[in-house]
Amino acid sequence: MALFKNKKISDLPAPPAPDFSISKPDFEDDFPRYTPNMGGFDDIGEKRRFPVMPRTPMEEPEERKTGPIFIKIDKYEQVLDHINSVKDRIKEIEDLIENLKRMKKDEDNALDEWKESLNQIKEKLMIVDKNLFES
Repeated sequence: MALFKNKKISDLPAPPAPDFSISKPDFEDDFPRYTPNMGGFDDIGEKRRFPVMPRTPMEEPEERKTGPIFIKIDKYEQVLDHINSVKDRIKEIEDLIENLKRMKKDEDNALDEWKESLNQIKEKLMIVDKNLFES
């Protein structure tokens, strides 16, 4: 079932007629009128001059070369030396981090032992205090 169907022109109602009873306003005779200032027709025959854009040469895209890349041996050896020195420094830093972790673990263990010792001393003092004040 179609939602919209085409209406024939004969089915449509006629539009309302316009009302022409409105009168034009009365202007005074000395009312200034607009007079356009147009240039003369002398310049019509002249051709327009457009600015000339300088032509820039097209750059050819560089072709990518496929194949082996050659590096000087002394540069290659320098790069290898730098890479090896960076690897050595990374290894040193990893060792330092492991040492710091071990030291922190040892300190935590020592603090736990001290805390346990302090708790034992505290309990013994409570027992002594209780025995002294009960008697």
